[in-house]
This record gives sequence, structure tokens and C-alpha cells, in this order.
Amino acid sequence: MEQLSCTVSRITYCDKNSGNMIIRVIAKDYADAVTVLGNMSTVNVGSALIVTGEWKEDEKYGRQFEASEFKEVLPTTPRSIALYLGGGMIKGLSVSLANRLAEAFGKDTLAVIENAPERLTEVSGIGQKRADLIQKGYTESKAAKDIMLFLQGRDISFRLALKIYKECGQNSVEAIMGDPYVLVGFLGFKMADEIALKLGFAKDSPCRVRGGLLHELKQSEKKGNCYAKQGILIGKAASLLEVRTSLPEAIAQLAGERKIFIELPDRIYSIGLYLSEVNVAEKIKEIMASPRKAAGADFSECISKAEKSAGLTYDDEQRDAIELATQSKVSIITGGPGVGKTTIIKGVISVFEQQGLSVLLAAPTGRAAQCLSDATGREAKTIHRHLGIPPKRLSGDALIVDECSMINIELMHSLLACVPERMIVVFVGDVDQLPPIGPGNVLKDFIDSGVIPVVRLNKIYRQAEKSLIIQNAFKIKRGLLPYLNTSDDSADFFFKELDKPAEVARYIGDLCRENLPNYYHIADRVRDIQVLTPMKSGETGTKQLNALLQEALNSKKANSPVLQHYDTEFRIGDKVMQTANNYDKDVFNGDIGIVSSIKENELAVKFNKTTVRYDYGELEELALAYAITIHKSQGSEYPFVVMPLTHQHTLMLKRNLLYTGLTRAKKCFVLVGAKAAIKDAVNDNEAMVRNTMLAQRLKGI
Repeated sequence: MEQLSCTVSRITYCDKNSGNMIIRVIAKDYADAVTVLGNMSTVNVGSALIVTGEWKEDEKYGRQFEASEFKEVLPTTPRSIALYLGGGMIKGLSVSLANRLAEAFGKDTLAVIENAPERLTEVSGIGQKRADLIQKGYTESKAAKDIMLFLQGRDISFRLALKIYKECGQNSVEAIMGDPYVLVGFLGFKMADEIALKLGFAKDSPCRVRGGLLHELKQSEKKGNCYAKQGILIGKAASLLEVRTSLPEAIAQLAGERKIFIELPDRIYSIGLYLSEVNVAEKIKEIMASPRKAAGADFSECISKAEKSAGLTYDDEQRDAIELATQSKVSIITGGPGVGKTTIIKGVISVFEQQGLSVLLAAPTGRAAQCLSDATGREAKTIHRHLGIPPKRLSGDALIVDECSMINIELMHSLLACVPERMIVVFVGDVDQLPPIGPGNVLKDFIDSGVIPVVRLNKIYRQAEKSLIIQNAFKIKRGLLPYLNTSDDSADFFFKELDKPAEVARYIGDLCRENLPNYYHIADRVRDIQVLTPMKSGETGTKQLNALLQEALNSKKANSPVLQHYDTEFRIGDKVMQTANNYDKDVFNGDIGIVSSIKENELAVKFNKTTVRYDYGELEELALAYAITIHKSQGSEYPFVVMPLTHQHTLMLKRNLLYTGLTRAKKCFVLVGAKAAIKDAVNDNEAMVRNTMLAQRLKGI
């Protein structure tokens, strides 16, 4: 057996299930980088290691070091310290800044950060605020490493360990040992339970029972419910825990600890969702009851000027919709594609502005905000960007919120908490689309309450009448099969019948690489073509389709840099999606951009007008986005949409899913799959009923 003293410079491959990794390291006494193989799931770029193992000769890859065990240590040389600090584990510390720190303080760099952070200001570009952030980040990274080592073999990423540390505090490992079920929200019940049972916790221990109840409540929320019925919750928890007698007492204890709220007769809420639902209902009532800023001009005069400015004459439905929206404190405009929602929004904006009112435009996602901005010629922002960090009270006289079908109860609560009572609010959305990701069904509940004035748009306007996308959307909405036998070359809807998922995937690859770009003269295949799929897994799921489409649309080029992050290889020109809200970087879940550069262990992504840089440790917030789920596409529009639909997606074959995917396309929609799957989707209109009380609260029941 030999030992290597080394620092990880790159993670070439990682199997998240087994923990097996292939890493490249800078090793003491070796001039060139060395490849190491082994089970090392806790290591990151920059980790300093002492690895024990043997050299092996691989026919394809040459000499490699096969590790049998490893130990993490603090780095000691300036080069290894720079790799350690620049590996993405310390927030705000880039590779270049890490190099400058290591150059300035050498082998004493870590001691300076930990014990004398004021000295960091000696380095150009570091002020006191950044010095404090670096010290805080270093302290957090050490604590997160302790958690990773304690939970070794449990697929704990550094970012997840950091979240656990922030939740559990300075003595996180001790807290976990005292109650392993604090990990349920991070690892799931099964893994937390395995850890607890190995630590000697009994099946009927109070913390296990509470952990099981909170887990089942969270599972209910993942299905979109705001609350769980007590009898069902107890039944599911009893099945999970294989205990029954102590469950009612545990529910009472959780209520006493303010972790849940019991609303008689049988509704169990997490405390946050209960407050969100109650506060949304109360705030809507407050806004509707409050006076608005006086209008500075007569409506009839304003509508005439709006018509003249737009070069059109509103029909009765459009005029009534604009009048309702501009005369009501709170209103809803709902309707499918082609019914003129954008025309009405522009009319509403025009009337408001003529009346001397300032207007804010908002949408749930960056793509939806961009679509709204493009359609109206006015600035639109995401809800998150309007609110800011910390959230601040909105300033303006009127707020128009588009794509409201996407807004869950928590986001609506955050928004309305910042809306002044005098502000006019107009909600716009298509209630027939998929319900939001997350608990609640706010737009539907608003409409079902009967409390808020609603305009339902049904008339398809002339410019949309010839579109098969629009015609088929309305057929699907009514429970009818779409027109599939399209032979007209000018059509915007096409269907390719294939039964086997593998054939569907290959066809989609060819379609995106050659057929669509050649036929429509598409200049940018990556940006303009979007594949939407019902699921993440399977041959036509996002994971496999992204790998296929990356090769088809952005194949690896000689001498072009790549960055491997576990099982994903990022290349310059890749389409990627932000998968978590990141307020520091001002990018949010669902934002799509293009990788513009890769340097060492950093990459940059161009999102619309801004470029965002990611350290290696932040790459788990990015995913390839050549193919995304239909749920993730809500609020967005794409020139060309390709969508597989097979019986591999049986659990997801719902009418609103097919309808939502179809209505994302602007110029052309291609459906690839089995007719039987399409029929099943159209026929299944049993939208899962979500447990909410928002409509009843608005009614005052």
C-alpha cells in the first residue's frame, strides 16, 4: 500500500448512489496531475487528502491510483490552500481571489482567515465587509465538512451540509446525535431513520414519531396540499412508523411547539402554510375594502385614446374586461391562448397611465416577466425582484401580475404582504393550466370564492383562428382529441407517431439537430427550440434527453474547455437552467441562460442581459436545459416546442399537462409519441383536488 498527499483539482465523475468517484489531484512529489479512483463521496474540489491505495494500469486511461481509504486534512502549501479556498465552498471567494490570498499569506493563509481576518484587507480588493464574509464562510465550510464526515456514505453534498449547519447551529453533529430526525427535511425520513436506528433510537421514541408525522405532512404539501386531514395523516404515519398508540399525543406536542397548527375539526397545517393562507385571504379583503387613488381622467375618454393609440377598436368583451380591471380594486382576467389577454393588459395599462396612475408589472419567473415586457413594451420584473431582500413595500398605484396560475400560496403571501392597501391589483392567468409547483391553487381558489370580480375570455380572435396550436388547445380544453393528421406545410402543429420511447428520443434528437432548423431556417437551435417532457426519468425524461441533445446541438469541441460536475459535463454554449432561488446572484428558479465561458473551476452564464459567475461548489444550482419538464416551462413561451408523450409517462398523462405544454409554443409545436397516450391524457381531467381553505376564507366561511 502507498499513500498520496494531494489536493483535489477536479471531480471527473461521481456516482451519487454509491459514492464512487474519479478525481484529478495535485499530488506531492508528482509533476503532473494524478487520477484517483475510490469511494470518496465527501470530497470537493480543493479538499486536501491523504489517500491510501495502490497504482493500477488501465488499458484505456493509463496509470491510476485506486484508493482503499482516505483522510481529509487541512492544506499546507500555498498552491493547495488556493485550491481549497477557491473550490466553491466559501461564498464569495473566487478562484482568482483565493490565489491572491495564498500568494499574500502563504502557508499561514488559513490561520489568518480564522484568527486575524482584519489582515485580509491587506489584499487588494478586500474590504472589511468582504473579510468578515470570508471568515464566516470559512467557519461554515469547516462545520459543513464535519457534518459530511459524520454522515459519510449518505450522499451529502457540501451545499446540503451547509444548509443543515445553518438549521442546526454551531453544534450540528451533537444536535443530530440528540435527534437525528432533524434531518428529515434534508435527507427524507428513510435515511434519517437509518441513522437514528444505528444510534440506538427505539421505534416508538418520541422524536421518531414526531419526525414521521412531519415527514408525512411534508409529503402531503409536495402534492400541492396546504393541509392534511388528521385521520389520513395519522394513518400514513402509522404505516410508515409501524406504531400507532403515541401518534395523537405527538400531534398535540407538535402543536404546542408551534410546528403545526390544528384547525378544527380535522385540518393539520404546518404553521407557515396556515399563516400564509389566512394572511392572503385577509390581505385581499383589506385591499378590496380600501380606497384607491382618484382617477385623473374619465374612463370613456381614456378607452377611446387607448383604441386610437393601439390602432384598433375594442369589442364589447374586451371593453368590459378593461373597464372591470380599471374600476375594481382587485380583479382577475383569465382565458386561454389567442383570446387577447395581452391586448387587454395593454389597454389596462393605457387607461391607468392616462388616469395618472403608476403601474408595476410582475410575473412569477424571469421568462414570464420577459414575455410580459416584450408584449407590453414596459419593464416587467419577477415577483422576487420587485420584493427584494429584505422584502420591501411596493411603491406604485396599480400592480398587474401575469401567469398567476403558477403562484403558490407562499409566494402569493410574500407578494401581498408588500402590497399597500390603496394599490389596485389585477391578476392575469390561464386557470386551465397546470396548478403551481408548491402548496395551494391560488388562482383557482380566487375565482372559486366568487368574491373577486372575474373576466373570462373565450373569444378567439381572427389572427389566432388559423393556428392549429390555438385550435388544438381549445379542443383539448373541451376534452376532445386534437387534430393530428396535419399535412399542410404552413401548419404550426405536427404529430409524429412512434410507440417505443427509444425511437421517440432518437427522433427528437434528429428533429432538433437538423429537421426543424433546416425547414424553418432556425439560426439558433439551442435558444429557439425547447423540448418539454412530462417527467425527469426514463428514456424520454429530462436527464436522458439532455444528454442526447447536448451531443446533438453542442458536441464537444477539441481544445474547448469543459467543467465536469458529478455526472454533468458543462460546455461553452450549453443551455442551462437555474434550479434554486439565489438572491445574492439575483437569479431565480427557472431562469434559463447560456454558458458563456469556463475557466478553471468557474463558469459564467449569460441570462438575458446579465452574466452570472458560478464557483464549482455552486454548480448544483445549474442543470442542462435542452429538455425541461412541462411544469418548469410554465410562464414561458418558446418559438419551437417539441414534446414527447408516451406511456412511459402514464402517471403524468393529464389534460392540463398536455394543454400547458402545447400552449408554450409560439411558432411551431411538434408532438412525438403514441396516439393512445394522447387519448389517455385528453380523457383524464381528474385534476387532483388540493386541500386548501383559501376560497372559504375569502367567503368568510
